[in-house]
Amino acid sequence: MIKYAENKSRQACERDDYDHVAYFFKICPNCDQDYQGDVAYALAKARVEFVEKREYTSNHEMYLDAMRDYLYALDFDEQDRPEGEGVYTKLLSIIEEFDEYQSLQDDRLAQSIAMTLQAVGDFRTFGSKENPEEAKKHFERAKDLYEAIGDEVGVITMERSISINETKLSGNEVDWDATGDIAFWRKCYHDKKS
Repeated sequence: MIKYAENKSRQACERDDYDHVAYFFKICPNCDQDYQGDVAYALAKARVEFVEKREYTSNHEMYLDAMRDYLYALDFDEQDRPEGEGVYTKLLSIIEEFDEYQSLQDDRLAQSIAMTLQAVGDFRTFGSKENPEEAKKHFERAKDLYEAIGDEVGVITMERSISINETKLSGNEVDWDATGDIAFWRKCYHDKKS
């Protein structure tokens, strides 16, 4: 599966079709569904190695996206925490590089950076090393980027994530309302489609 994803991705890169690289590492070619569990983890890790080995790290968007998906594939659980900390640190260092070179940023890259800030915020929101203050800082920065590029769903999502972390910071218990969650994500889905 990894060889298939690498071959297809190499062909896509030769055509300057970088958008499809993620597809080959995330979606099963037979059933068109996202890979799950250990398979998703192995392919996410292989995608980062593919980007680094093939020296596509200069394609900032592709590199950030690969690293971000790798962080999410770790599930933030205790067993994966040390590996996640390494990926988390690497993502922040990549974003810091972008801050030094503002000329690198365009709307697509800004979107990728916002999504990455969202991922590192999620990493600090959940698990044994949660840090609501740090998470809130990442979500606020992501919200600013989403606002700048006009991504309303991104803004709404970050406002919700900020609110969750403010609740944690106040010492109150976060009230997980499944019905509210479904309504929220349904609204995001419909807003995105229209």
